[in-house]
Amino acid sequence: MNKPIIYALNLSSPQELKKALDISKRFKGPLYVVYVTDIEQEREDDIVYLGKVAAENYINAEDKELHTTMKTLFHNADVQPDDVFILNGPIGVAIGRFAKQVDAQLIIVSKTHHSYLRFLGNERAIEKHSVSDVYVING
Repeated sequence: MNKPIIYALNLSSPQELKKALDISKRFKGPLYVVYVTDIEQEREDDIVYLGKVAAENYINAEDKELHTTMKTLFHNADVQPDDVFILNGPIGVAIGRFAKQVDAQLIIVSKTHHSYLRFLGNERAIEKHSVSDVYVING
């Protein structure tokens, strides 16, 4: 089996998920869908504003909502990735580490991804923190 292809999941675009699947087929590698959330930062903010118990309940509810949203997206796009990972941390660092861990041959990110503008910043976070090639698809 060839090395995996990682797609940084855009929750609002089934078309881009389909493109990522097509690309992974051309590269003959499994498609790993990755969603990154900086839960530690969110948790700190929520604890300050909501208190510890309320923050934990809020985060658990968000986690369930995320799983439901992802399942719906996969169903609507008629795509079943080889594996799905939810990572914690700054997006560039988290995806870079994960790509190295699974020895990914390619990372795919879309221009319509909610964090794309951060990718275009001075350091282009994913490229900076990854040894894998990064491919940007248009929405």
